[in-house]
Amino acid sequence: MQEILKVLRGISVDELSRYKKGLRTKPLLDHYYTSIADIYALSVYNLAAIKGISQDNAYTIKRIVNDIADKTRKETKIKLSIDNKSKESSKLVKDISIYKNTLPYIQDAHTVIDEYSEKIEYLLQDIKSSTNALKWLFTSKVNKNKAIEAYNALNELLAGDYYNQIQKLLTNIRKIARTSDSVAWEDFSKNNVQFYNI
Repeated sequence: MQEILKVLRGISVDELSRYKKGLRTKPLLDHYYTSIADIYALSVYNLAAIKGISQDNAYTIKRIVNDIADKTRKETKIKLSIDNKSKESSKLVKDISIYKNTLPYIQDAHTVIDEYSEKIEYLLQDIKSSTNALKWLFTSKVNKNKAIEAYNALNELLAGDYYNQIQKLLTNIRKIARTSDSVAWEDFSKNNVQFYNI
């Protein structure tokens, strides 16, 4: 946000008249609001309280300023540097570090899920007859046995390799998600090209 405000401080309130012809900026300048950043911090109510600005113009000004801020937010790039560890750059470095380090585990989780998904789907279909008591009463013995076997097979999956693999992957992902700013900056200093190419 500091980077965006820095850019907005460099944009004069006179820019407002470029967005809407006839919009008077003199009342803003008379009250020492010289940049878009100054107005961005004001509410519509505060703008309307300035002598020479109507309620309608206050809404128009606020809409224009918000549009400028949104455009600036999309175009502003945070400069990453070990020497400039601002709040925004630290958050970005940490988020990228977490993303790039969890990505292999997430891909492995997809592989495990894909490997077992078809089997689990079939077992869930077989167990469907047991989800309704009335349906269960009228289910054939063959289908009841299939449902019991499916239930046991699902329990085995949850107690076996499938569950263990997923738990291991989730544990690693959670551990990486708790990465501190200092660890993320250290990762950046060692692998900064990966941070820009992700």
